[in-house]
Amino acid sequence: MQPCGTRKQRGLSLVELMIALSLGAILSFGVVNLFLQSKVTFFQDEQSAQLQENGRWALRYVVRELSMGGFLGGVIDGEAVTTTIAVADDCAAGWSNDASASLEHLDNATDAEAIAAYTCIDSGDVLPGTDIIAMRRTKDSPYLENGSIVNSPVDNTLYLRVEDFGVSSSLVKGSQITVADKTAGSRVDVWQYQPQLLFIRNYSFAAGDGIPTLCRKILTTSTAAVALDSTECLVEGIENLQIEFGLDTTIPFDFVPDYYEMEPTAAELETAITARIYVLSRSINAVAGYTNDKSYRLGGMTVAAANDSYYRRVLQTTVMLRNSEAFGF
Repeated sequence: MQPCGTRKQRGLSLVELMIALSLGAILSFGVVNLFLQSKVTFFQDEQSAQLQENGRWALRYVVRELSMGGFLGGVIDGEAVTTTIAVADDCAAGWSNDASASLEHLDNATDAEAIAAYTCIDSGDVLPGTDIIAMRRTKDSPYLENGSIVNSPVDNTLYLRVEDFGVSSSLVKGSQITVADKTAGSRVDVWQYQPQLLFIRNYSFAAGDGIPTLCRKILTTSTAAVALDSTECLVEGIENLQIEFGLDTTIPFDFVPDYYEMEPTAAELETAITARIYVLSRSINAVAGYTNDKSYRLGGMTVAAANDSYYRRVLQTTVMLRNSEAFGF
């Protein structure tokens, strides 16, 4: 006979065990699903934020360079700048040294058109249907200011030497800047000269990686020779760049664009006073479960739907141009 007040201990029944396992599985599935959904949401937000950040950076850069195109220290007319310095690996014969052309533009370039216009671009690099722009200017601040050294010139870097506050100007190597030039009160200003070619490359680090990237060609600061540097890429995920130029055809100029042109001639560019810039930014990575079936309008050009899994966004702005021809200089 079992003692009073005691009870026989028994385990879980099969039904109770099955219920407990089912509840545990449901809870575990909910936790895992919540984690996966959070991870997907984080990835989507990350790609969206990254494409916006990259697009804004690219837009600001193009705006800055376009608005500064043609800035040549104290020199107003780039045609007055002389030089005898040859540039190795140049985009064309005398291309870097031509300070008279502050702005060049190639609309919706194919790879063949890009190479024909600029031999410094490697075959297969340009993303077809994107614009190529070239700007020539000096850096924002002088290396010598009335002979006083602000920054020390480098021997085989190209500089704009301005004498007597603009009376004469020439492109010289750093090694050609004399001790007399570097004497305070010499009436010589020296600015680092920086021609630049901007284009969209169809890859980032390795050919075939599929990441469209905004890249540039500039003069190297190496001491080996005055030469154009290898391609330098600036920001990934820039899939298209389109520029429309506001032309002032009124004589005399009234500084108001009469119309916008996607493919202006060299002569028409001399009357350009504004530029509309359109940047199509794309996420670096594809987003699983998403299909982008949208088309995008970049001014007068429409980019057809890619029907892939990448986020995209168009950013645009308008900038005033530093155009000596339009302003009567």
